[in-house]
Amino acid sequence: MGPQIRPFLLSVPDAELADLRRRLRQTRWPEPEPVPDWSQGVPLGYLRDLCEYWADGYDWRPAEARLNALPQFQPRSTGSASSSPTSARRGRTRCR
Repeated sequence: MGPQIRPFLLSVPDAELADLRRRLRQTRWPEPEPVPDWSQGVPLGYLRDLCEYWADGYDWRPAEARLNALPQFQPRSTGSASSSPTSARRGRTRCR
C-alpha cells in the first residue's frame, strides 16, 4: 500500500504563540560583539530588534492564512508526518 495523502491546514494555537512571545521577551542576551559588522555573526542590535519585532510586532495570523490559501497535503508513509504547500498545477512550493 502506498503513502496516504490528506489535506492539511496549518493552525497554531494562541497559547503556543503567546509562549513564543514570552520566551522571545525573556531572551538572555550576550555582551555586544567587539566589531561593528557581520564578520562575527549577526550583530546583537540587529538580532534584538528582530526578536522584539517577532515578540511584539509580527502578526502570525495573516501569514497562517496565506499559507492555508495554498493547497497543502500531508503524506503519511513511515509513521512521520510532514507538510508542504504545493501548487496543484505545477507540483512546486509556492511560498513567498
